[in-house]
Amino acid sequence: MPRIAMRKERRRLLSVMIIAALAGLVPSGLVVAFDGYGFDLGRVWQVREYASDGSIWEGSWTRRGDSPIFDAQWRNNRTGGIAQDVIEFRQIQDGSAVLYRQRLAGTYYGPLSRDRTRIRRGTASWYSPGSFWEADIIR
Repeated sequence: MPRIAMRKERRRLLSVMIIAALAGLVPSGLVVAFDGYGFDLGRVWQVREYASDGSIWEGSWTRRGDSPIFDAQWRNNRTGGIAQDVIEFRQIQDGSAVLYRQRLAGTYYGPLSRDRTRIRRGTASWYSPGSFWEADIIR
C-alpha cells in the first residue's frame, strides 16, 4: 500500500476511534491520543549509542514532518567522526520501538519507558556484544 494511502487510512481509523469515544461507545480512558503509529513519535530523538570499544556516538534524529521518517546525524566522542543516515519508525512490538536504519540495512529495538518518552538499553541488529543505545524523545 502506498504511503499516502497508509496515512489516509491511519487518519480515518483515528477519526473513527475519536467519534466512538465521544459517542460513549468506548469505555472512558481506553482511547488515548497518539500519532497514528502506536504512540507520539515526537519531533526529535536525542540518541546515544554506546559501542563495545567504549566510544559513544551522540546524535539527533529529526522527524520529517508527520511522517515516520527521521534524518539522523551522530558524532563520535573519541574521533569526532560524523555519521548520517535515515531512520524509519516501523512499529511497537512487545513494548519496544522497532526502527530501521537504511544505510546499514539494520534494525534498532528499544524498550520504551512507561511514559513512552525514553528508551534505555536498546539493541541493534549490527551491534557487537556489550553495545547498546538510549534515546530521549522530545515532543
